[in-house]
Amino acid sequence: TQSARTVQLIGQVIADPATAGRVQSTQSGRVQPSGGDLAHVGQAVQKGDALAVVVPVITGVERGGLQAQIAELDAQIRIAQQKVTRLNALAGSVAGKEIDDARSELAGAQARRAALSPTLVQGEVLRAPVSGVVSVANVTTGQVVESKDVLFEIVDPKRLWIEALAFDPAVASQMTSASARATDGTPIKVGFVGRGLSLRQGAVPLQFRIENPPTSLSVGSPVTLIANVATQETG
Repeated sequence: TQSARTVQLIGQVIADPATAGRVQSTQSGRVQPSGGDLAHVGQAVQKGDALAVVVPVITGVERGGLQAQIAELDAQIRIAQQKVTRLNALAGSVAGKEIDDARSELAGAQARRAALSPTLVQGEVLRAPVSGVVSVANVTTGQVVESKDVLFEIVDPKRLWIEALAFDPAVASQMTSASARATDGTPIKVGFVGRGLSLRQGAVPLQFRIENPPTSLSVGSPVTLIANVATQETG
């Protein structure tokens, strides 16, 4: 008799890249809670929710330099204010352009002062880029982190994929359908997403979308994938 060939592959659950998110800081600093608490593993979050705050760590030398710049700007603002007051009192006897220039000079100094002050205390609020559940939290209160460190990972448990490696090129090119099951035997319905064009460890990476993922699945869980291939076998 003739029957369709099937191939068993070992796969791994991964997050849907369209709905998963990683949270990184753009600056080095010390982690502080946002609103009283740090986001924790298993916490459901909505896009835009505050997860933590990274406060810049400023050395004594850097702080001294900033304070010196602020003091210098304060002195410039006082001088500019006095100049504006004096010219306003002479309105009509001095050119209007001279008064406008003095006011612009004062406004510029005040703007530079306002922009420089927060650098001493203002932190970067880390927000959830997507809605889902916090699956990884690599932070504790007071921890010093570097820029671009991955601090949180967020996954939508309703949007999971499976990635498997096919060492037989025919599986990737002739596969007609596939099914999967979890380690506990739970059947998983999948839909083929695509294949990679670059080999990984000598195998072709295949990705499948899980339809209605079981609640028992987690990112990283191993699964068994059964691929149906177009070729026929005689038995």
